[in-house]
Amino acid sequence: MNWYQKYIKFQSTCLIRTELEDKSIVERVIEGHKSVLEPLYLKYKPHQILVIGMGEGQELEALNRIGSLECDIYGGTLIKSDIDLCNIYFNNKFKNISFQDIHKMKYENNFFDLVISKHTIEHCPAPYIAFCEINRVLKNDGILFLEIPIEQQDKVNPFEAKYVENTHIFNFHHIMCLYPSQVLNLGLKTGFELLDYYQGGGGYDYIFKKKHFLI
Repeated sequence: MNWYQKYIKFQSTCLIRTELEDKSIVERVIEGHKSVLEPLYLKYKPHQILVIGMGEGQELEALNRIGSLECDIYGGTLIKSDIDLCNIYFNNKFKNISFQDIHKMKYENNFFDLVISKHTIEHCPAPYIAFCEINRVLKNDGILFLEIPIEQQDKVNPFEAKYVENTHIFNFHHIMCLYPSQVLNLGLKTGFELLDYYQGGGGYDYIFKKKHFLI
């Protein structure tokens, strides 16, 4: 088993999805996603949307609940059992979901108008390559909505810090704990223009626009 196979196996261990057993929690999560994604959809009016790092499909369902939605929704995940859970919970509603590695996606060039990546980049061993792949599958002037976890990393003394499993920098599945400035730097160096940046309810939110095709 090479390092990359080990990486996929390791990320698959974060699969304990107990929240799916509580429908009230799932509903709150879906509505939370909808409150963020609906204004984004209404502003940019995309025809093709990709949710990369789709989890069990809550963001897909949030998009599906937008009343004026007229587009195709795609979902990609590195964890194959996410697809099974999504199909079970949402009764096989979403047809365009598949196993996708953000470092090497199977979609055509210039295919999507909007890519949504919430709490995914911190799981990537090569975030620069992930940004390049998002650039490749986005149309020119396409939009990337990116969210990373909030953590006051600069205030943590590594010699005094204690391991806390559910925090960003001590979550071993978060192998790239990027500062907001590092995310901006990655976007600018991979052909994106920053349109907006703010602290949202679930993390630091970025809206990038693709300015040129790298490859």
